[in-house]
Amino acid sequence: MRRNPVNRRLVILVSLMALFCTGSISARLAWLQIHKHDYYTHQALNQRQNIRTLPPRRGDIHDRHGNELALSVAAEMVIARPHLVSDPTGTARILAPILSRPAGSLEETLRSERKYVRLLQKATPSQCDRIRTLQKEGGLAGIAFESWRRRIYPHETLAAHALGFVRNDGNPGGGLESRFNKAIHGTDGRAVQSRDANKDAFGMRVLEAARPGHDLELTLDLTVQHVLEEELAHAAGLAHARAGSAVAMDPATGEILAMASWPTFNPNDYSRASEEARRDRVVVSAYEPGSTFKIITAAAALEAGKVRPNEVIHCNFGYIHITGRHGIKDHKPFGDLTFTQVMAKSSNVGAIKIGLRLDDIYFYDTIRRFGFGEKTGVRLPGEQRGLLSPPARWSKLSKPSISMGQEITVTPLQMLAAVAAVANDGVAMSPWLTRSLRDGETGAITYNQPPAPRRVISSRTARTLTRMLEEVVRTGTGRAAAVPGYQVAGKTGTAQKPDPKNRSKGYLRDSHIASFVGYAPSKHPRLAAIFVLDEPRVQAYHGGDVAAPAFGRFMARVLPGLGAAPQLDRNDLPQIRVNRPSSGGARWASYSSSSAPPLNYGRTVGGVMPDLSGRSLREAVRVLTSLGISPALVGQGRVLSQEPPAGSPLPSMEEGCRLWLGRR
Repeated sequence: MRRNPVNRRLVILVSLMALFCTGSISARLAWLQIHKHDYYTHQALNQRQNIRTLPPRRGDIHDRHGNELALSVAAEMVIARPHLVSDPTGTARILAPILSRPAGSLEETLRSERKYVRLLQKATPSQCDRIRTLQKEGGLAGIAFESWRRRIYPHETLAAHALGFVRNDGNPGGGLESRFNKAIHGTDGRAVQSRDANKDAFGMRVLEAARPGHDLELTLDLTVQHVLEEELAHAAGLAHARAGSAVAMDPATGEILAMASWPTFNPNDYSRASEEARRDRVVVSAYEPGSTFKIITAAAALEAGKVRPNEVIHCNFGYIHITGRHGIKDHKPFGDLTFTQVMAKSSNVGAIKIGLRLDDIYFYDTIRRFGFGEKTGVRLPGEQRGLLSPPARWSKLSKPSISMGQEITVTPLQMLAAVAAVANDGVAMSPWLTRSLRDGETGAITYNQPPAPRRVISSRTARTLTRMLEEVVRTGTGRAAAVPGYQVAGKTGTAQKPDPKNRSKGYLRDSHIASFVGYAPSKHPRLAAIFVLDEPRVQAYHGGDVAAPAFGRFMARVLPGLGAAPQLDRNDLPQIRVNRPSSGGARWASYSSSSAPPLNYGRTVGGVMPDLSGRSLREAVRVLTSLGISPALVGQGRVLSQEPPAGSPLPSMEEGCRLWLGRR
């Protein structure tokens, strides 16, 4: 029988289509199972496993004596899984008083469609214990805890601007926390965690352990920092200033012992602080230095041989004509003054006359050698270079203005570093803040190498200028900076602030920046410091009125504890009497002077250790520094115990004392 050709073709067509479909499916299966095997395996794992990042322990930050300034501690946060909360209303009502949150908003959070929410990140141990107790009683389904490491600053506002802060998400905000974040943060680890059908996590296997960050040791001295901040805040309060800044450094090494800005903030609660309060004015705020810059003008003129300290300069009774209708006035009318008196009385006319003797290029190069117009290299975020125009852009008013500290902007740290070079016999040491990094895993220590010293003026010029700056404090505008028992060298500054809205109008009549910069003891300087007060709102607003007294009080409190020997070779200095208790070699000092009242910061009679038990850290440091004692601190909080004990003979400056701190 003959087959139907149509049926035959249909069978062939159907067979081909079946073969094609089978081949396509086979090819697709082969492609999925071979080529895309790894991809879909990874996707399947992701559905039942979760790769978690394990944050490392952030490195601690210490001062030069090992006192903790910033550390990370284990903490817990309260979390919720809303899909597991069976009774949002009841749970919210129970948790509201514990978490200090309104029950309504808490209930709304617990009814959300999210699988995971944070109810309280910074939960206290007491709050966690109360919640756990309720859970043991069979309540609070869907509420759990999660571990994390919290950054705390045990001394709160102390050195806040230098340290910076760490946000709740672990990212740093300013200061050394930002600058050294790569080293301090450590290396993240990885772990795998399984998930059930409800996507709830259970079990965890560490794939790669986290490596802790490096510990950072600073040049800061906790005691000096306390005193500097207290005196800056005190001076700013007395002057009703808008803001202020202060720095102290060792001129021989460039190490910064203390730096502060006011107003300040608490990095433990950084979110409540304004941007203005978090501003590190020491390196960020550039200002016209005013008369403190006359130190640089004098250094350039003395180095070039253009003037002698005893050379008489006629100061035109308070006015000098520059060009056209432009002239500059003095704060007082002066006639004939020696150059030393020009510095002591801070005559603008005298300084301008000396500055005009200098070659433009030479004057500019000298200013640059002192470090102006460049960053100091202190490695703090946001540091400003300041403003220094090259001579090619100078007008006829530029050199006279720069000679008295106008038409140039500096940071407080730049100004201090320049004057510290004079204190250090003409050799500039770049300021530095970090001493070493210690590996948190191996313990290996990497020491910071400070920048190489550079000579900016001759030793002879530096010594001559020091004698002139001593006269500023002895008989000139800086008398309030005098420290009983020590020779002090320094210079006052009072600068009008430029009009920010219209530079062509010059300067604001009623807005000033008052400052004092100096060092002590002047012959063998142990410490150089600067105090800058922005817009003091008092009648006596000059640097000698508001900044110099703060400098004097600060130096009087810290110099004995730093081992600076009193200088007794000047008859016109207040007399110092040293008493030695019969029971030991400890020394204490009391001052008497007809010209200066004795400083009193709680000095005890009889040379014995006071009872510091129960006092706050600030109170204890205030009392001890007044006795010339630099304490070593252990822990945080109030004083629990002390060594030597109360009533014992005062320890020597080398022995010092130790305070144990804690929470009662």
